Amino acid sequence: MRLTVVDEDGQPVPPDTAGELLVSGVSVARGYLGRPDLTRTKFFVDEIGDPCYRTGDLVRLRDDGQLVYLGRLDDQVQIRGLRIELGEIVSAIDQHPKVKSCTVIAVGNNGAQHLSAFVVGVPGHEPDTAELRQYLARRLPQHMVPRDCTLLPELPTTPNGKIDRTALLRRGPELAGRHNLRAPRTDLESALAAIVADELWLPQIGTDEDFFTLGGHSMLGAQLIIRIGEQFGIEVPLRSLFEHPTVAEMAEEVEQMLMAEISAMSDDALLQAAGPLRSDTDGTLDR
Repeated sequence: MRLTVVDEDGQPVPPDTAGELLVSGVSVARGYLGRPDLTRTKFFVDEIGDPCYRTGDLVRLRDDGQLVYLGRLDDQVQIRGLRIELGEIVSAIDQHPKVKSCTVIAVGNNGAQHLSAFVVGVPGHEPDTAELRQYLARRLPQHMVPRDCTLLPELPTTPNGKIDRTALLRRGPELAGRHNLRAPRTDLESALAAIVADELWLPQIGTDEDFFTLGGHSMLGAQLIIRIGEQFGIEVPLRSLFEHPTVAEMAEEVEQMLMAEISAMSDDALLQAAGPLRSDTDGTLDR
């Protein structure tokens, strides 16, 4: 058998360059059973007459002859309308001298996806996450630099030995250092935290976490303030979210807006909104 790493045009690539793995030789199958359409796209005869198979695997051939698996060519994601090949990011990270292995996944829903990298460092020489981000910023466009890089002792794998992306998606927030989250202190913070977490497609968020750092953007922010307005019956300007991006700050802003709304109400409107009231011994009125 022969293994060849090629580019998009089917031409062999230099060592340490990412490309698709082709397998050729007498042990290659003749095609997919009952799938002539798929067979035509994946199987062909190479230049010396041997059957050849396009694996769809993105790999890198090291100088010592070892193949490094980087992911699947069909691992494409779209974040804010930009198409991203996760394998290209993996290839860039994998070339860092302190990286032993890594993977990159897209976390969140289509409206709030962001890239997360999970890295296994060379034992005793593990890279710093800030160092990794700076390293990638010099080699990749800004939209391809993962928002967070998490160091792991090893990557979780499935029973057949492939990277378990489901496990990483499930444990991503915890592994990325988001397991000690500041809990809401009031009912208002709890309500806002639930709305923000839902918009960001996260199980929970801390009240001191920045909406935009967590993957939010202006379009998602517009949806968020609409939901907050509907929940509390107020009009929240989008500018307010940029000025107060954490739940704690949002809660203070919403509370001030609610107090302003109440101050502008007439006595009759206040009594109607308050419902049944009772008088305490000191003469003040409470619900």
